[in-house]
Amino acid sequence: MDFLRRAGIANIDELRRLPAQALLDAAKEHFKRGYDDPPVDGWLLPAPPAELLARKAFTPRPVVIGFNADEMLMYIDRPTPERWQQAVAQLTNPGPVDDLLAELPIPQRLDELESATQFTCPSIALANGFAAGGAPTYVYRFARIREGDPGIGAYHGAEIPYVFDTHDAWLPTDAVDLDLTRRMMGYWQSFAATGNPNHDDAPAWPRWDADARVQTLAEDIRPDVFDARLCSVLTP
Repeated sequence: MDFLRRAGIANIDELRRLPAQALLDAAKEHFKRGYDDPPVDGWLLPAPPAELLARKAFTPRPVVIGFNADEMLMYIDRPTPERWQQAVAQLTNPGPVDDLLAELPIPQRLDELESATQFTCPSIALANGFAAGGAPTYVYRFARIREGDPGIGAYHGAEIPYVFDTHDAWLPTDAVDLDLTRRMMGYWQSFAATGNPNHDDAPAWPRWDADARVQTLAEDIRPDVFDARLCSVLTP
């Protein structure tokens, strides 16, 4: 109903008469924070998540949040210098972004920018909100790139086979992958049982706090300080 109200639509008949492009434009504006936003129903979710986090109006419970190193690489369309210029031209503050990513090849620049916009920076914002509200928060960055990588890197969803030990035949899985699987499954099992992912058979995973340490999940599992410069520019 909120979507209809914002679009100036009074009833179902008006909605049916709305030109397709006008409907797409209205949807793009309404869902500008993403199509995955949960509906605010006033019961299960009394207000938008960003507002609840800002007000610390939630019950603090342990949470694991993460992102992958190359979330958008496989989805990059036309990785050309012209495409990069188009991408930065849409930013409010393009200069610092151009400077931060200047040393990367164009496909990696586009991947870094689009991954940060859609995955990395929203994840960090959530982690900051939960941690500020007292929730034990653990953040990971999955960065394992398999042998024989076809150019998709640590792609969107690449961590799932490791969490559930569901490696498909098309993925070349070696001893490094199997060891990482065992340790990651231990993290998730421990978190499910205790609210803390740490276990004896993997490097310690620090809580997210002012030190901004993420657990890098790759052939070398380790906590790293998160580089917030790009997120600071994109979401000041």
